[in-house]
Amino acid sequence: MQLKVKRKDKFLSLSVKLGSAQDGAIGEGAVEKLGILRLESYKDEGVVVVEVRPGSPADRVGLRGQLILMINSQRVTSVSEFNEIVGALEKGKPFLVLVRTTHGTHFITLKID
Repeated sequence: MQLKVKRKDKFLSLSVKLGSAQDGAIGEGAVEKLGILRLESYKDEGVVVVEVRPGSPADRVGLRGQLILMINSQRVTSVSEFNEIVGALEKGKPFLVLVRTTHGTHFITLKID
């Protein structure tokens, strides 16, 4: 789509592609690696798993609704930190995820298929 913008009394023509962004949008790596479809940051404490792909590693360990605090001893306080850490994970290598639930705080071992 072409968009005309006026800057300093001059018109510029720009090519743009329209889309949408939502809070909790995560990187493709997380979707492919873990099956987490949507996250939300929570009070600079971690990220809440809002939606997972059925049958995915995240679904199999029950991550939906849990607050992720750390991955492999690295604090996770935002969706962007989560994306960065997950992006560096290796397929087939187990890793620890520290989560907080209504039943307390504990570790989950996860592995990317």
